[in-house]
Amino acid sequence: MKKKLTFIARILIAVILIFTLMRGLLLLANAEYFSSLSISEILLAFAHGIRFDLSIMVALLALPILLLFIPLTFFSSRIWYQITAWICFAVLLLAILALAMDIVFFQHSQRHVGAELAQMQSDTAYIISMLKTYWLAVIGFIVFVILFAKIWQKWFLIASTSDQKNSIPQYWQTLVALPFVVLVILLIIRGGLFTGKPLMVINAFISDSNELANLTLNGVYTGIRVSMSSNNASHYEHHHFSDQDIQKELGITKDYPFEQRYKNKQNHPNIIVLQIESLNYEFIDALGKKNYGVTPYLDDLVAKSMVYDNFYSAGQRSIIGLQAIWTGIPALLGFPTVDKGLSTYKITQIAKLARQNGYKTLFAQTSKRASFRIDALANSVGFEHYWGMEDIGDLQLDYPQGTKPHFGYDYETLMLLQNKIKTHFISNPQQPVLMSFFSGTTHSPYIRLPKQFEKYPYQIDGVNGMLNSIAYLDWSLQQFIEGLRKETWFNNTIFIITADHPSASYVSKQAQYNELFHIPLIIYSENTDLVQAKRVQEIRSQLDLMPTMADLMGLDESISALGTSLWKPNKHLMINNMGYLTGSLNQQGYIKTDLSKLVGTNLSTEQSKQLYQQLLMTDQRVAESLQANKWAR
Repeated sequence: MKKKLTFIARILIAVILIFTLMRGLLLLANAEYFSSLSISEILLAFAHGIRFDLSIMVALLALPILLLFIPLTFFSSRIWYQITAWICFAVLLLAILALAMDIVFFQHSQRHVGAELAQMQSDTAYIISMLKTYWLAVIGFIVFVILFAKIWQKWFLIASTSDQKNSIPQYWQTLVALPFVVLVILLIIRGGLFTGKPLMVINAFISDSNELANLTLNGVYTGIRVSMSSNNASHYEHHHFSDQDIQKELGITKDYPFEQRYKNKQNHPNIIVLQIESLNYEFIDALGKKNYGVTPYLDDLVAKSMVYDNFYSAGQRSIIGLQAIWTGIPALLGFPTVDKGLSTYKITQIAKLARQNGYKTLFAQTSKRASFRIDALANSVGFEHYWGMEDIGDLQLDYPQGTKPHFGYDYETLMLLQNKIKTHFISNPQQPVLMSFFSGTTHSPYIRLPKQFEKYPYQIDGVNGMLNSIAYLDWSLQQFIEGLRKETWFNNTIFIITADHPSASYVSKQAQYNELFHIPLIIYSENTDLVQAKRVQEIRSQLDLMPTMADLMGLDESISALGTSLWKPNKHLMINNMGYLTGSLNQQGYIKTDLSKLVGTNLSTEQSKQLYQQLLMTDQRVAESLQANKWAR
């Protein structure tokens, strides 16, 4: 019995040591982000973090540990100890790899991985691409695995374990110990007896310090817990208020609460939506005034466009941003995103409605067709035609990189769409177009570009690589839009240029909440009867774009979205997703919550209480209508 307990203790010690080391690396790699923490807070995070480390790892290792206490000779044999040790080694090795990836992810997003962990597992091509790009790191990890295996062998396997059969008293010891071991394992997984509820991500927020909570958490815990709960809405409490209270406060009904309808119009303009990967508001010089010198075309376009200076994304992942743009539905805690099953609910299929009203619908992304399941999004909202990197043909520019990268090429994809649109109007000059383009070149790791776009020394991950990619994107947009200007139908075309989300890597570590979601929105048309050039300071979000399209296209159809057309007064609260938290902002400030309590705000007590109540009510209405399949008709 002593040998079994010693064996388990060594496993737990190994878990604590490794996770503590990785937490230290997270701290060093993100020193600026965590700079506000005092020494005592850092020590508190390291100590409190052990609860989360043990909780997730004991859950993963529970089965091989429990088998040690089965009262059969084999489970006390030397060979079983060796098997168990190497199973634990393999699981811990995978955890180390996940933690290393989480450190890199944190540098880009200022949060731990959530549902991205499951998403990456399902995208083999992306994983292979990353392995090729960071081949030196792969070699380093292989060397580490060899050294770690040697240490592990000495730690567990040098001392031999007797193969002799257990005596009867030892069998009884094992049998008696088993329920106590089960109890201890369950307590560790639940996070102890500190509260009556099991340990959750929100338990890391023991103060209003996000930095303290993020240092406490680890990527293995958040990745698995958030992925597990992302398809389980009941994991979160979405039902806080009576229908009467919500009706009184927000003025929205229980069934089809966000239904809206726009007037039919004689003119049906072409709508071209250009969604740029990770484009921060500040990178466009005419907006951010940073003088990066990489957006001359967009700068010129800003002066001729309707520009929203306070426009925000619905989340920090591409699929969440595109979901908000095309469905008008935010990413709710516990609910699947559109690539994971949201389309099983009855949602507004804006592209299908456009087709039914005479539009041709086209969608292309620069990455491969199935990358990040953007194909699922396009299908779910009714796009008729869809293309990806497989369809661009030969490269038209001389790229130093040679081979096609995982995120593709903006220019060639835009030229593909340009050709598709021109071909369409030759055969169908009277049929308007709804088109969507999703870029990828501004996603790290950044590719080597032709010399004309290397405005700064090349970096595969740093800001220089991003700026060069934006210079290339800016030129590509110019070739696309100006290549259409001579067409007879150009005067009846509206271009909507925005981003899926900002890149948190290039947001100041001391930035306010809103900067984590701040993206550009440029709406341009040569026809001033369609769009007038002006700067708008009103706070709006991606959730407003689908209703805006319906309004501009003159779709006299029932649609449902949390947002409202930009041509109409804003009626509803915006919801921002931060992985395992949700939040909202208005002119006064912001709040963040896990739906059970506030975990961050810069508002006064009264203001935060009011916004928090409105957020919970809005969340409840969205959740209940989706669950009842009464979101859209």
